[in-house]
Amino acid sequence: MNILVIGGNRFAGKGVVEHLVTEDNNVTLLNRTGTGPSGCKYIKCDRRTDTQLIPFLSNHKYDVILDMCCYDSTDIKTLFDSGVTCNHYILMSTLLTKENTKDGESKASAEHYLGSSAMFPYTIIRSGYMLGKNNPRKRIQYYVEQMKEKNPFNVNSSGNEPLYVNDVEDVITTIINVVNLTHLGTSYRNIINIPGFNTNTIELISIVNGTILGNYTVTNKQTDTPFDIPIKHQTVSLNNNTLNNLIRKLTRHYTLIHHYEKILIC
Repeated sequence: MNILVIGGNRFAGKGVVEHLVTEDNNVTLLNRTGTGPSGCKYIKCDRRTDTQLIPFLSNHKYDVILDMCCYDSTDIKTLFDSGVTCNHYILMSTLLTKENTKDGESKASAEHYLGSSAMFPYTIIRSGYMLGKNNPRKRIQYYVEQMKEKNPFNVNSSGNEPLYVNDVEDVITTIINVVNLTHLGTSYRNIINIPGFNTNTIELISIVNGTILGNYTVTNKQTDTPFDIPIKHQTVSLNNNTLNNLIRKLTRHYTLIHHYEKILIC
């Protein structure tokens, strides 16, 4: 297949591209650094600037366009206006589209524009917050570092909003399956939600804190009161296989947490 991947040079996108090139696909990466896994063609370009996109994409046709870094509806419009065409467009989105967050609202606008203005058959893949090796955002590592040093840390809003967690390998596998099925002409639904572990930010902090670091008081600085969920060791259900699996993934993927692996209950 002739595949254009927008992004594709780190984390989930990089994992997908590394797999696609082993299947003898012709993969072109378009990102701001013009870099990515070996075996690809590279386009160094800011996808948010139509004057940059048009010279590279106008009158080009791909079997699949995999968009790993679309931020909002403007990104899709700019891409479609470039003159590029494809047999199938895949948008990587988030399970937070219905939540009152900046990222969720931006992704929701992208999905809405795609649903109303799509020029090609499309699939939207939604994932939660991804955990895995070489995660550039290091969200869990940030919490561990701050708690370890007894430092304050930032939590968005109240911390009680839903948080959906996926293993990055599950996300990679889902994307690859969709790419391959579109090539086979298989009819696929427009929206795919990747199942994962449902929690919220404070519960996740509680898991990390109670299992790895011991007791730690987390205060909501907006109200100067403790968060709704007490951060205590006994609040963590260590008999829950889902939580244990999550912690084991954390210990594999974050070197800082490896120092505390000896105290885990598995």
